[in-house]
Amino acid sequence: MKTIKTKKIQIVLVVIIVGCMLTACEKGGYKVPDEKNADAVYTCTDDNMFGLEKVVVFPDKIITVFDKKASDNSKFGGLERGINSKNNISYVNLSNLSEYKTTESEIIVEKGKYVCITEFTYDEKNKVDPDKQIEITGVDVMERRITFNGGNLKLYYSQAGGECSDDYWQEYDSETDEWSEIGYELVSWPYYEE
Repeated sequence: MKTIKTKKIQIVLVVIIVGCMLTACEKGGYKVPDEKNADAVYTCTDDNMFGLEKVVVFPDKIITVFDKKASDNSKFGGLERGINSKNNISYVNLSNLSEYKTTESEIIVEKGKYVCITEFTYDEKNKVDPDKQIEITGVDVMERRITFNGGNLKLYYSQAGGECSDDYWQEYDSETDEWSEIGYELVSWPYYEE
């Protein structure tokens, strides 16, 4: 009698453990087409100020994935305004180039996610230092800046108003898989009378 009860308990525990493991693997669970051939894939928990889950970097495009519910419930949300809009939604940030161009950008909703696709182009002859590599350092999605930092992501948002701005930021530690508290600063701009 005890053995049957013990086996049932063991089975229940195994099911719970497997369920937890599958849930843990859901971080960045949205699969981007051809993701395995990307130059870089950054994943994080979506409990951040933008609802960001994943950034996939290719040589000519960046795909940024946000959890729709987390983004919509954030005071830094507003990504739904970019749906059905083409261009001027997002911009790539590259280092060691004097000139580069975002060629196309759009936001789509798929499987409960906002998926932003940012395509870009550049010419190697526009390198500032010919001995240094060109690096894709980040992406701006509807005025929400995401800096990559080798996977230690940094989020930044500035809301202008009058002669000041409210600046917010948050940093992700990929080793601990945790986000910092949201930082805040009120920045006043010089006032000039004419």
